[in-house]
Amino acid sequence: MRVVQLTDIHYGAAPSPIDGRDAGVSLRQVLDHVAAHHGPPDLYVATGDLTDDGSTASALGLGAVLDALDAPVHCVAGNHDSGHTLAALVSRRVHAPTSTRHGNWLFCYVDTNGNGRMRDHHGALIDHPDRQHRASMGTIDPDDLAALDRTLASSDAPHAMIWLHHPPIMPPTFDDQAARSPYFHDLAAVLARHPAVHGVAAGHLHTGYTATHAGITYYGTTTTWLAMDFAARTLTPPGYRTFVFEPHGHVTSTAVLIDPPEGAGPHPLPDWVDRVLADHFGLTPQERA
Repeated sequence: MRVVQLTDIHYGAAPSPIDGRDAGVSLRQVLDHVAAHHGPPDLYVATGDLTDDGSTASALGLGAVLDALDAPVHCVAGNHDSGHTLAALVSRRVHAPTSTRHGNWLFCYVDTNGNGRMRDHHGALIDHPDRQHRASMGTIDPDDLAALDRTLASSDAPHAMIWLHHPPIMPPTFDDQAARSPYFHDLAAVLARHPAVHGVAAGHLHTGYTATHAGITYYGTTTTWLAMDFAARTLTPPGYRTFVFEPHGHVTSTAVLIDPPEGAGPHPLPDWVDRVLADHFGLTPQERA
């Protein structure tokens, strides 16, 4: 089973003020790179921030691109999306499942935007007016976490993979095991009950990395748009992540960056990156030094 993970597409975003990168053009460059270097996968998984503004117009524009791909696309929402994004995206090839079975593998797709949603007077989850910022840190609604637990418990698949937007573990540059969030601990407690789970793949931070905890590999994946290297404190070319899932449970994964334009040098991280990391994650430059 060959899978390509796309994340943080931010379709509809204005061209980057840093290097003029357009999110739609960048996505097409990434997809061209996948086709040229890997051929069509069995499945694409798009892990959130599919649009930049959560609008139906952005979702429909992205949907037209994804629907033309050479394999199905499974999507989860990010904090930049809205409650309507996935509904507008769903088409002949684009789907928003909660779980799917692929031979010996169970794939589970989890919404981690709990902080950006609230219950209406009927008890249904709806977007908070400030979803984008409130859901900058991951949280799983208790009902969704319980549903994931039930899905894993009821499946006879010998192997399982979790796909979501917010990374439960931060990049090694500033991961502090002693200060991991309640979101990490809540999810890890559920996954600990299910030894079939081998991996968790996320986006959100626009960078690629891997980490391990309790025998599970956590994959961070770079954006198709404005990608970052926190250790080098530079912007990088956009990219994606490839996975090969073997029937016996082995997973091979590679983080891929597309080729930069000829003669283009690395751009330093803009100052606002530090502000975002401080506001959203409580990290300061001193803590990351």
